[in-house]
Amino acid sequence: MSVTSSLRKQPYSSGVAWLAACILAALASSCSAQSTGLPVGWKEAQPPAEQIRDGNNLACANYSRHEWKVISDPSGLQVLDEGGKSRETPVFPSHFVLSKEMRGRAVTLKTSDGWLVGFDAGEFGGGLWWSSDDGRTTKRLLEENVHALVTRNGIDLVLTGLAHMDSDDGAIYAYHPGEAGASGTMLRVADLNSSPGAASLSEDGTLFVVTHKSILRYGTNGELEPLYTNGAFGALYPNSIVPLKNGRLFVGMRFYVLELIPEEHNLYSARWFVTSECRSMTVRGFDCVCTAGKGR
Repeated sequence: MSVTSSLRKQPYSSGVAWLAACILAALASSCSAQSTGLPVGWKEAQPPAEQIRDGNNLACANYSRHEWKVISDPSGLQVLDEGGKSRETPVFPSHFVLSKEMRGRAVTLKTSDGWLVGFDAGEFGGGLWWSSDDGRTTKRLLEENVHALVTRNGIDLVLTGLAHMDSDDGAIYAYHPGEAGASGTMLRVADLNSSPGAASLSEDGTLFVVTHKSILRYGTNGELEPLYTNGAFGALYPNSIVPLKNGRLFVGMRFYVLELIPEEHNLYSARWFVTSECRSMTVRGFDCVCTAGKGR
């Protein structure tokens, strides 16, 4: 029913009141959409099912070629499609030579006593090596898959884990530098209980981690707190997490972007987003595409 035809059937005063209510509702909806912090082009969607079943939305999203990555820059929160893109090659020490055990995705970190170099080849293994500044001397420190290397308040943290078949585990280690050109030591400081997909530091030094099961907060006091758990993460491969100054968290993953909003009593509410043209989804040609709207 159009606004004009509706007004014709009501007294003038009630028609004006009804129109004013419509305008206020539209403004509220607009403000709600803008309050997410996401760029234009995203809309809230029903949360995905937590388990893959034939024909459900999680089964479709698992096929998607879109890998949404969230980043924060001076212009605000950005969402990039990393699907199909090759990963950037990290910087290695100048004379570092790869051995046959060093395979898979690599991450590196300059430390006070040299370098940390980590590898993750999934079920085919991984590991962490210490390297001298020039790369000529190396030593293996861990035989675990390394996903991220982060320096917090002068302490180098190593996030490890593997999710394969019925196994899903993860941990955080602290690296303590060595002396006189020798490698340092590793100390396991937290159990993630699931393989990490991404990690990010907030301005106050809090480390936020998204795993195949949960989003966790690792405080500077050494406490690890779960903030949100969803069984869908394992099929959506979270790849990035961004904490904002207002306390909100954004997580990028396959097909979806997730927003966590802080509430009272250390709780968070979750909002799931898809691109705004997506009305429904279906698997087509080994891809999850949006239907009843513009294709993705």
